[in-house]
Amino acid sequence: MSSLTWNDYQRHKSLFSNILGKILESGPEWFQGEAQKHLNERIARGHLKEHATIEQYNHFILFLLNQPKHTLTLHYDGMKYIVGNGKWIVIINESGIVETCFPPDNYVKYLSPSRGYVDLGKLREVLPDVEEIEK
Repeated sequence: MSSLTWNDYQRHKSLFSNILGKILESGPEWFQGEAQKHLNERIARGHLKEHATIEQYNHFILFLLNQPKHTLTLHYDGMKYIVGNGKWIVIINESGIVETCFPPDNYVKYLSPSRGYVDLGKLREVLPDVEEIEK
């Protein structure tokens, strides 16, 4: 919780809990045209197989969001929530829209406090009702 007050931490837990519930119930929501754009970029960079589909990409996002051991990070300046597994991250804005999902070149450096990120903890610590799903 490094630079968050207890009240801010609790508020973000509540906000993200609502966002996560919506995504797990209805699936990831993207800005129009962005899912295909991001999928194409992941394929071009070799992060996903050449024939990956948006449905597979969204399923992978749901997998990342539903693992109790994955971390929840807040980008405090931009009000974005990041769920990561040490390799891949999913970035979700405060409205619950998925902005991207990718493996940063340097995971630790990408999510460093010097870049405005605050670690909120493991999903199981922040949201105890998260249950692991299979890939």
